[in-house]
Amino acid sequence: MEVLLITSHESGPWTIPKGWPITQLAPHQVAEREAWEEAGVRGKAKKRQRRARSLGCSGPSPGSPRN
Repeated sequence: MEVLLITSHESGPWTIPKGWPITQLAPHQVAEREAWEEAGVRGKAKKRQRRARSLGCSGPSPGSPRN
């Protein structure tokens, strides 16, 4: 996974380009548009792949109570 980080014009904190959903565009297309509008970066974002099931990690999840 790659993540685009940007800063403000005056060396503000690092952030991720973000915006509101656009009904005519898929989420990955909105991400491409926001990267262009906020950072002047053109690229192709991939569709998010959904996992059908867990990878089978053993042990408790982070933050879960212990018995």
